[in-house]
Amino acid sequence: MKKSITNKITQIILAFSACVIIFTAIGQGDDMFSWFRKKNEVFLSPEVNGIVTEDGQPIPNLEIIRSLMYLDEINRRDTAITDEGGRFHFPKITIFSSIPNKLIVENRISQEVFILNEENKIEL
Repeated sequence: MKKSITNKITQIILAFSACVIIFTAIGQGDDMFSWFRKKNEVFLSPEVNGIVTEDGQPIPNLEIIRSLMYLDEINRRDTAITDEGGRFHFPKITIFSSIPNKLIVENRISQEVFILNEENKIEL
């Protein structure tokens, strides 16, 4: 008798859980698995501003490289050229990705700002 009651309770809980999932998906106007495909905005980098100097003197016309890497392993590079005062600017970067929708994910973003000088890589 106890086993029969336990089985009925289990069936009721499973049916209720299925209804909650189905009605939630229908209520969003999408199919049941669309939340896996939905892309969310991911903030990769704020604005980056700086001044490059050598012995206290600004270095004009120098190429500065910013490299951004997200979990999708796409290397996003952009460049800026220093002005007469040695100043450079990179805009903020955001992308859209479905990676944050995964059940188990740890968001990691890496950023490097550097100068390639002949054979040397000088990180800023």
